[in-house]
Amino acid sequence: MAIPSTLVESPEWDPGFYFMYTAILPTYLFGIIFNAMVIGAMLSNQKTLISQRIDRIIFLLLAVHCIYSLFASVCQFLLRLWVASAAYSSFIGWTSSISILTLFVVNLALALERRVTIMSPTDPSIGRHASKIYTVLAILLLAFSCIMSWVYASSVS
Repeated sequence: MAIPSTLVESPEWDPGFYFMYTAILPTYLFGIIFNAMVIGAMLSNQKTLISQRIDRIIFLLLAVHCIYSLFASVCQFLLRLWVASAAYSSFIGWTSSISILTLFVVNLALALERRVTIMSPTDPSIGRHASKIYTVLAILLLAFSCIMSWVYASSVS
C-alpha cells in the first residue's frame, strides 16, 4: 500500500493537532526510550536484577508499557497522519483495549506478589497458592482478550 503524499490529519481539520504532535507524541517517545533503557539494563544484569518473581513481574510491566507506547501510541499518531479508515480505527481500539487490559492484569499480579512477599514470613502456605492465582489471572487475561478480539472482529464499524 502506497503512502499518500497529502496528510489526512492537518491543523485545519483538528484543533488539537499541534498539541498532539508537539506534546503527547514526544512524551510517548521519551517513555519508549526510558523504558527500553531500563529493560536493557535489567537484561544485561539478568542474574542480579531479575532473580525473584517480583522482579520478573516488574520487568513484564515495563515491557508491556514499552510495547504499548510503541504500537498503540506512536504508531497510532504517526500512521493517523496518512491513514483514516474505519478498519484502522477499529484496529487501534482493539490494540489499546488489549494493552490496557494487560496492564491492569500485570498490575494486579504485582499487587498480589507484594502481598505474598509481605505475608510469606507469617504464612508460608501463601506462596504455594500464588502460582495458582497467577494461572487463573493468565487464563482470565486470555479469555477477556479473546472476547475483546471477537467483539472488535464482529463489529460493523
